[in-house]
Amino acid sequence: MPRSTDDAGIGVLAVIMFGAALSLVTAMVMSRGAAQFGNAAADSCWEAALDGAESALNWGAAEVDADHSFATDSYVPSSFVGTSDERAAAVDAADLAAETAVLQFSESEGVFLRGAGSTVLYGVGYCDGRDDESRRVRVVRSILGSAQIVSMPFDASYAFLSGADLTITGNPDFGDLEVMGNNAASAHANGFMTVSGNVTFWTGCVTSNDGGEVGSNVEIFGFCPGPSERFDQPLKDIPEIIPEDLWYLSEYDMCPGGIVRAGPAHPTLGGTAGAAPCTTGQELATGSYRSFDHQTTSGGIATWNRAAGTKYDGSYYFHHGSVSLSGNAGTEADLWRLLIIASSSGECPNNLGGDISTSGNLRMATYQPSTALEPNNLLLIAGRDIVASGNGKILYSAAVIAAHEQILYTGNVSVEGSFVAQEACDSAGSPLSESSVLGNAVIVTEGSLATSLMVPITIYGSLDNWAELR
Repeated sequence: MPRSTDDAGIGVLAVIMFGAALSLVTAMVMSRGAAQFGNAAADSCWEAALDGAESALNWGAAEVDADHSFATDSYVPSSFVGTSDERAAAVDAADLAAETAVLQFSESEGVFLRGAGSTVLYGVGYCDGRDDESRRVRVVRSILGSAQIVSMPFDASYAFLSGADLTITGNPDFGDLEVMGNNAASAHANGFMTVSGNVTFWTGCVTSNDGGEVGSNVEIFGFCPGPSERFDQPLKDIPEIIPEDLWYLSEYDMCPGGIVRAGPAHPTLGGTAGAAPCTTGQELATGSYRSFDHQTTSGGIATWNRAAGTKYDGSYYFHHGSVSLSGNAGTEADLWRLLIIASSSGECPNNLGGDISTSGNLRMATYQPSTALEPNNLLLIAGRDIVASGNGKILYSAAVIAAHEQILYTGNVSVEGSFVAQEACDSAGSPLSESSVLGNAVIVTEGSLATSLMVPITIYGSLDNWAELR
């Protein structure tokens, strides 16, 4: 029996309506899926921004650990810390940071922020990039634990280490192709470094913390940081050069007025030295002793000279005095073994005396006082300046030469060891105003030399109060 045409029309209409409903449901499902995909992407970006913030903070904390003075050009003023505007201030500071300060991570970017000397550290993280209009931004903050300054023994490893500026010019040679090491014959200045002339670094490098320049004829064969990083290195720890702290190593106290007394390390009379230099130590001589001649004493400052005579090995403490070493003494087969300590009177920048100068053909090496608890690598220790020069050859064997203020190293002098200029100040009337290496000097550094000098090191506690700012 034939179907009614009306029934057929109703069936077609039902199919059409069902298809429309199915399309509507499909569209709704697709719309919801797209929204959920967008939310997931947004959540992923939000987490990536946090990862960038935390990674930037971790990076910065490592930099501060390596160099406690490390700070960023852009930072959060301390007045914002703990306020409702702190997060906005951190984002503003990160946005203003130089492009070179933006750290790149796998799925995010980050900027580390720390003001000079501040214990508050920030990491600002970005997803989609710092300069993207649709970026997501998150900020984390942490606080360094309380700082403590402790003193640690100093190991000398640089051919020349200056606490301020350093100038190297003329024809000096640093290092020897047969002597290698991590810092073999390197020079570093915590200030500005100037290198010109025909200087050759056979091993090691030349670096600084506060800028520098190298002339076109300077040759550097040792391993070096990149040119853009070479003069932006972290500050190096500089020991405190305080001659009074080394008095316990003295066998002979050379006192103002030309009096010579037994020092605390004297082989037989050390017990008479008392608690301070040139007080109760048994008197040994006046005027001249063991080839050292007293020249004058003025204003409580004595000057001494050694120009000739027998090379008496020993440790000598020139209390409130300066000493000049010249003439001929020692041979390469029989070195003159010495420890010379010269203390100044007064405090920076008004130190008086405490200078050491060398010239002539001296061949010297370090001396081991009986009171030294460990092998002694100290040779010349000055409470003010050191001028090391000579027209012949002066050989310091595996020695540390250190000054409270400046050092000049010049002439035809060969040194196996390390120069350390603390650069505590530049006292008026002192022989030198800055440290420099001139002439045809040669420095060979065989490796790290342990010393009884002490270096102050700032140690921070662990990172505390790690939190996200919202």
